[in-house]
Amino acid sequence: MGRFVAIASAALFEDGEPPLVRQAAAEGWRLSAALGVWRLFAPVGAEPPMRRLGRDQGLVIGDCFQRGAPAQEAGGSLARLTGFSPLESARVLMRSYWGRYVALLGAGQMSQAAVFRDPSGAVECVTARGGDLIAAASEIPDWLLSALPRPLSLDWDQIGAIFQAPDQLVHGLALKGLASVPPGALRQGEVLAPLWRPADHALRPLPETEDAAAQLVAQVQESVAAFATGPQPILAEVSGGLDSAIIAQALRRADAPVRAWLNYYVDDPWGDERPYARGVADHAGFALTEAPKPGGRVRASDFAAGPHGVRPSLFALDPAYDQDLVARALAVGADAIVTGQGGDAIFFQQSTQLIAADAWRTRRWRAALSPLPLDLARWTRTPVWSVLKTMIRGQDHTTSPATPTTCASAHPWLEGLEDLPPAKQLHVRTLLNGQIYYGASRRTCMLDVRHPLLSQPMMELALRIPADRLTAGVRDRALARQAFAGRVPALVLERPTKGDLTAVYGRMVANSLDELRPWLLDGRLAAQGILDRGQMNALLVPETLIRTGGYSDILFAAALEGWVRHWEARLARRAVGAGL
Repeated sequence: MGRFVAIASAALFEDGEPPLVRQAAAEGWRLSAALGVWRLFAPVGAEPPMRRLGRDQGLVIGDCFQRGAPAQEAGGSLARLTGFSPLESARVLMRSYWGRYVALLGAGQMSQAAVFRDPSGAVECVTARGGDLIAAASEIPDWLLSALPRPLSLDWDQIGAIFQAPDQLVHGLALKGLASVPPGALRQGEVLAPLWRPADHALRPLPETEDAAAQLVAQVQESVAAFATGPQPILAEVSGGLDSAIIAQALRRADAPVRAWLNYYVDDPWGDERPYARGVADHAGFALTEAPKPGGRVRASDFAAGPHGVRPSLFALDPAYDQDLVARALAVGADAIVTGQGGDAIFFQQSTQLIAADAWRTRRWRAALSPLPLDLARWTRTPVWSVLKTMIRGQDHTTSPATPTTCASAHPWLEGLEDLPPAKQLHVRTLLNGQIYYGASRRTCMLDVRHPLLSQPMMELALRIPADRLTAGVRDRALARQAFAGRVPALVLERPTKGDLTAVYGRMVANSLDELRPWLLDGRLAAQGILDRGQMNALLVPETLIRTGGYSDILFAAALEGWVRHWEARLARRAVGAGL
């Protein structure tokens, strides 16, 4: 969804159709819209929804819904955006609308041309500029790569940072010559204006008198209904977890056109979630399709083939699953997938003593003398004195290893973080890491993949709910469990753990070592000194995998290797074609 290339130029299109249009057509792209200095290209047969802003001030590419109104089909003009500057238009969009979109603004003249990306980040957007040309795009097809005013190159420092900390991939780009438009930011020329920051919402917590649980239910329903609007057939994954169960019941209430409710199961007692998925199906009243999870092994050719976007992807580490999911969706006539991804971040899954520090900031001794320290000690399996120490000092050295790492490179979403209590800071970082779900994969190339829990209104509401209310100090996602009691079966609400696929993926990697070893040890990451051959060689043996795990690091390294080789080959072809 939302594949596009937009080009702004005052002179390029003045004398009829430039060769660029013919080159794009040869690769299956067509000129879909023209407005002022902007020209919009989209894949033939896969044009995204488009809406004009006011009096031809710009275009919104993608889904755009008005706040507080029933879900609307894309189309027509956003009349409220009339007579505004690009900055004012972006602010109106951000405050009065939400969705999955990129807005091309300042269509009247080149000096005003600007790009705004909606705060959800659901549609990728990068820009390149030089001379009399500005390009904004969700991807870089070959015809655009050849037309860019400045050649691209790999940023090996950023690639090394991503290898060391995969959460870095949602920060800077590893392609020099491109500039990112972060979610909620406006880029105009060389100036980047972050208009949406999580801290701004977290600093306005919901009053204790407001019913946060009821607001969660209403907002989930609104977000799901918007993404389920229209006749587009849907495949819904039902994992058996809380988040997918919440989405499933909301889809039923929205009377969404779901063609199949799919649960993947594994032949492993720790990872088989069929009993929970069946409970969700029985409670909501739909027929569940159960399918064995594919993937006895992975192949280097899968990582070489991609797909590869402008960023490496963490959303495509299981190629066999990716391919099977696409095939099953197409087999039932579904061209969209609705997921529960992002629920762990939105509803706050982290087990951390920092929750006590947040409660101390607002309630002081009332929090210290409440049941919270004892409840939190039980949950985190730490002494009460340790919780009380964290409560007052605001530092937790026992936080779960699943806590996101501190990112080295700056991101606009991290601005103002120092003003937030520590658990809410962790909440913001976890939401930022949720951007990985928009990474390139076979699913996103072939189907419209939708994540309602990561919508802008959902993030804003969750940010305003303090961490101790989201967890009640007793367990992960406690407020969500309370809110959806009765809508989600007790079997799922009360389950203490999630399915564990460690053994499944461990066997998959072990079965694939004959291909993964040369792919990594003789690859470009090793040649650049980013991957340590000795360490990786020691890891790529069955005995080590059984003892220490590490399969996710291996799979990500293999995917990153594929991304690097893909872009090196493309950039080399571009250099040859340009005679460089």
